[in-house]
Order: sequence, then structure tokens, then C-alpha cells
Amino acid sequence: MATKKTENPTNNSIKTVREHISTGEFSKVYLLYGEEEYLITQMRDELLDALGVKDSEESCQKFTSEKYNLNEIRDFVTSFPFFAEHNVVVVQDSGHFKTSDDSITELIQSIPDSNVLIFCETSVDRTKKAFKHLSTHPGASVLEFQLPDRETLKKWIGVLLSRGGVKVRVTVPDRVLDALGEDVNMLLLENEMNKLHDYCFTKKVVLDEDVDLMCTNSVEDKIFKMCSLISQKKPADALVMYNDLLKLKANPYNIIRLITRQYNLLLAAKQLMAEGQKANGIASQLKIRDFAARELMAIAGSYTNRELIQCTDMCHEATNMILNGVMTQGNAAEYLIVKLVTGM
Repeated sequence: MATKKTENPTNNSIKTVREHISTGEFSKVYLLYGEEEYLITQMRDELLDALGVKDSEESCQKFTSEKYNLNEIRDFVTSFPFFAEHNVVVVQDSGHFKTSDDSITELIQSIPDSNVLIFCETSVDRTKKAFKHLSTHPGASVLEFQLPDRETLKKWIGVLLSRGGVKVRVTVPDRVLDALGEDVNMLLLENEMNKLHDYCFTKKVVLDEDVDLMCTNSVEDKIFKMCSLISQKKPADALVMYNDLLKLKANPYNIIRLITRQYNLLLAAKQLMAEGQKANGIASQLKIRDFAARELMAIAGSYTNRELIQCTDMCHEATNMILNGVMTQGNAAEYLIVKLVTGM
């Protein structure tokens, strides 16, 4: 018996947000969650724009995981607005929906119709009470955002590349997705398409060979070398390599993404080494070539397991600083490299 294909929830989630914006009838609580942080951020900002509080410090309070305080949130979101039509609270990666704490569903009853509480979470646990109760509450909208399906991405790529009257060969979107591989996300796609569009703008056409030139994964080799320099505690050389990547028009966000992937591989290799795996076993487990496994093992040997976990945490911190507008992409990439070298 064939298994039923799971429907991608993203289009319905976007439709729900935009229907609420169009009608002006907002839920008291939104939980925007999933793997596609680009869309979560976009939908959050569209809600804030529609509520008229995006740039308001008086009417919009923001909390991160480090500052998550339910009592402070309750005080603000249950108060009637004074400076605007709405009081809005945005909470980023609270971790609340990986617990059995049901306090949010109880809080909903106290929130005035004018106010809105928005949670943006990259990770939830659907089996926990906090998530299950909110999912069935009539005053809440629980919306998941995954990477859109391939056909939707192809249309989006076409829109990004055709700005300013640029023509796009019909085979280009497929070629882009194949070139960028399985780890693609929408922020990476937007950055790469901006680069490709700018490269092709003068000639007003995007061809397959332009994709091959601008969107290949050849930068991964340089990222690997940069990670090797970082492991050797050579900050100056690592930053020189980073600047070389920028000269090749490698996007800083993409560089952070590839560094993150590299440290995830190093951590996995370290753990497999501790289990007694040899290079061929590690290559098989991580789906990489034997020579790449040997190079990973050499670098991983210069770190403890704890240090590699800290490095992956630093990578995620840099990504979050970009998504939350704390740092520009370039500053976040340089900050990450320095932190990885110094271990701070």
C-alpha cells in the first residue's frame, strides 16, 4: 500500500496570515514555527506592519530566549494600548513549545482583542501540552513554515531573476536548485539570486552557464580550508581566506551556513571516531568521500567534543543575529570567525 504524501503546510500558513491582515481580524496568539526561518521572519514582519507597530518601541515589546519572562509578557500583552491601536509582543525562540507548560492558553483569555502575542520558534515538540493545547485553541493560530515545494521555489526564482526586464531561460530555476543542493533555504536562495541577477543585469538574460559560474558549490573547498585554519588558531589567515571568498562574491550568509555545516560534520566525525569508526565507516555514515573523511578526522582531532558543540552553538548564534537584525551578514560572519578562533 502506497504511503500518503504529507502536504506541505506552508502555502496555507501564508494564506492564513494574509487573510487576517486583509480582514483586520487577528488572532490573539500566533505561533509561527518550522524550518524555514526566512518565511517565519517575513510573516512576522507583515503582521507587525499590518498592526502598525513594526518600528514602535512603545507598542511592540520583543523577547529572546535569554530574556523570556512570561510575567513581563503577561503584564504588557494584557494592558490596553496607549500609544497605538495595538500592544504586540514578539517572542523569538523561547523554547516554550517544547514543554508541558500550558500557561499560554490560560493567558489568552486575559488578552484584549486589540493585542497580539507572536511566537517565532524554529523548534517545537508537537507531543507536549503547550503545543497541543495552543493548536486547538480558537484564539490562536498555529502555523508551520517548511521550505516550499520545488515548483513554488522555481516560480520564486523566476520572479527574483526577472526583475528589471531580465529574461530567464526556462531551464535556469531547475539548474539553480540542482547547483545549490539539498541544504538550500530561502534566505540562501534570495542571496544567490540577487548575486546572479546583478551579474546578468547588463546583458538582460540569465542562461544555464551563468548559473554554473555563479551558483556552484566550489566555495565549499575554501570553507574547508578556512575551518582548518581556524582549528590551527590562525585568525589572520582565516580572515584572509574569508576576504578571498568575498572577492569571489560568496555571500556572507552562505559562508556562515557552510561553516555551520562543516562544524556539524566535524562534531559527527568526532563522535564516530569515539565509537571506533575508521575513515571508510565515517565516510559511509556521513555520505562523503574517504579522503574528505580523513581530512575531517584530522581537524576533529584538534578539538574536544565539548569544544565542537560550542562551535556549532556559535554558528547558530551568528545566524540568529542576522535573522533578528542584530548584525549585518558581513559583520556576523567576521564575528563568527573571530569567536571560533579565540574560543570566546
